[in-house]
Amino acid sequence: MRVNAGSISTKQKEGKKIQNTLETVLRNRKMTYDELAKQCGMTYNGIAKIAKQQNRSIQYASVEKITKTLNITANDLLGYFYSLPEPQIEITD
Repeated sequence: MRVNAGSISTKQKEGKKIQNTLETVLRNRKMTYDELAKQCGMTYNGIAKIAKQQNRSIQYASVEKITKTLNITANDLLGYFYSLPEPQIEITD
């Protein structure tokens, strides 16, 4: 049996966007939105919206508060991710 998956084309790479990893960081630290909000002086709703990627933008002050509280860099919090379509997989015998 052989599995072939198509490679990423240049056109697909155009779908990159900046996303944050706050949800993952908090999960790994077993920390809640409420705990982070209290520690960095933000609201629960503000943290939740950022973690769930519901904001179109994030203020620099918010990034600074979160990164200082979690002792991470802005690069750790934000990054480019590619929006890829479902891979085309062909299975042959």
